[in-house]
Amino acid sequence: MARVNSRTKKTKPSKKSKIRRRQFLNNQKLSDRKEYVVKERESNETIDSLRIELEEVRKALQEVRKAREEDKTYYQKKHKEIVKKREEEWKECWKRREEMIKNKCREEKEREKQNILEDRAQLLAERDQLQKEVDELKRRFLGYRS
Repeated sequence: MARVNSRTKKTKPSKKSKIRRRQFLNNQKLSDRKEYVVKERESNETIDSLRIELEEVRKALQEVRKAREEDKTYYQKKHKEIVKKREEEWKECWKRREEMIKNKCREEKEREKQNILEDRAQLLAERDQLQKEVDELKRRFLGYRS
């Protein structure tokens, strides 16, 4: 009979190899677990640092917004003050203008009154003069008649 060489061994692995294999797998699991823990720790640290950085940026942004809001209110108040001041200046200018116009009108009326009074005085003086002349003429005329 010829001897048949079987290419596959049908023997079960030895106990040592089983133990070695189990130990290898456990070591592999532990090393995988250690790597996972290290990566998880690193990612948690980066997440925490990014959160802190985000909070700092938010605080800085909030401060900038608050500063802008304060600047805005400050400049709005300043603008209102300037506008109010200009309005007061315009009101005063218009009051002075109106007073100047009233004074001119008053002066013109006074001049007209003065002119009228002067004309009246002149007319009265002329009337008196004429009356004197009339009286004198009457006296002459009546003096010749009598």
